[in-house]
Amino acid sequence: ATPTPRPAKRTSQLPRARLMLTGALGDSWVEVYASSRAGKRLFEGTVLAGRSVLFGTERAYRRYFVRMGRPRNLRMTVNGHAVDVGSRAALIVTAKGIRPAATS
Repeated sequence: ATPTPRPAKRTSQLPRARLMLTGALGDSWVEVYASSRAGKRLFEGTVLAGRSVLFGTERAYRRYFVRMGRPRNLRMTVNGHAVDVGSRAALIVTAKGIRPAATS
């Protein structure tokens, strides 16, 4: 008997986010986690004025949780596109953009 070929598995490949935070107007304390606040901590520290921190260059995640001390000091780009952080202290970042996140 000849085996019946199985159809190829369809894997939903969600786009991954590449994130850059730049201290454009001054220093800002930042925490970045993979996926959610409960995820792996990728960074905790100060993004200094004139400096940038990149995420997703070695391993890009689909989602990041970002908490900021002085968000108005930062400029954020996601997959090369500038996004407006505004005064929101906590964000969920995906390849599609950003949305507010709960901080507790």
